[in-house]
Amino acid sequence: MFINNLLNKKTRILLFLFTILNSSLSYAEEANQIIDKGEIVMQEIQDGAVILLFHSFGDDNQPDINIGTEQLDNLINYIKNNNFNVIPLAQAVEIIQNGGKLPNKSVVITIDDAFKSVYTVAYPKFKQAGFPFTLFVSSGKVNDNNSAYLNWNEIIEMASNGVDIQAHTVNHSHMTKKEIKENHNEIDSNINDIIKNTNIKPIYFAYPYGEANQEIIEMVKSKNIVAGFSQHSGVYNNTSDQYYIPRFPINEKWGTLERLKLILNTKPFKIKSITPNTPYIKDNNPPNISVVVDDSIDDMSQLNCFRSDTGKVSLEKSDKSFQMVFTTPFKTGRTRINCTIPNKDGTYKWLGLMFTNDK
Repeated sequence: MFINNLLNKKTRILLFLFTILNSSLSYAEEANQIIDKGEIVMQEIQDGAVILLFHSFGDDNQPDINIGTEQLDNLINYIKNNNFNVIPLAQAVEIIQNGGKLPNKSVVITIDDAFKSVYTVAYPKFKQAGFPFTLFVSSGKVNDNNSAYLNWNEIIEMASNGVDIQAHTVNHSHMTKKEIKENHNEIDSNINDIIKNTNIKPIYFAYPYGEANQEIIEMVKSKNIVAGFSQHSGVYNNTSDQYYIPRFPINEKWGTLERLKLILNTKPFKIKSITPNTPYIKDNNPPNISVVVDDSIDDMSQLNCFRSDTGKVSLEKSDKSFQMVFTTPFKTGRTRINCTIPNKDGTYKWLGLMFTNDK
């Protein structure tokens, strides 16, 4: 009897995982219905997803945005052999935005720009591994038939085989340096290019270089986009800014197997608020950054933060908040800050921030 019940529960879980990808119910509705019934008894659930960000594959000419083929193979093998769940971006967004729970060790794969190596290297490898991924298409070079980039036939082929196609502007400009009218046109034209050539209407948007300000974020919201994605590290969870969602950038330097093991096993660093609430430096430089943490974080004694250009950051801590103390201005361009708290199992809670300074 016990074995039969066990098999029945395993069967229900498999049916759940199949149904959640095919049913007319939303991911969150389906997950919550089964969780409420107490039927997920053999699989852990969690409230965050590690989103990986790639650009180019096997192209040694651009190491800052490239990952080597051997590195990619190592990543795929590690994910497959260590019980990670590679899920579609849509599943992660819908479940998190609707207060549901994700499968344990959830990982999402995203790729920006639409370099040719997506089709020649990444696509066949991810397809063979059974890994879904999202491609944020910057359409200008695709329209121009630039040989270093995908063409629309290749994008259509990948889309027909389950690759998720989303928006990333036409010309991949630094949006914070452009007039708002030009940014409107960049996004509208990009969305129209994708609809015209693939019959797919994007609902997600990735900011070029991860750069944005509050005006750009509000503009993205006005386009019926339901989530926006940046390029700062951290685990996506229900306390993340849903229009400035973190992704872990992967390149040759940050794509070693040891680094990937650290990233993939990272846990959400939940917060209640961050001041300032914009990723753009306009007047105050350095900014006065303060963070109020979620009630789930009960010990900040081992909290550390690091700034990309100067190293370890001085912190003023209280029970449920901390403030960063800077003595030097942020440089022109992008500055990243990573804050971590070690967990008892050797993993880390990870909060990433990124600020853009055009002066």
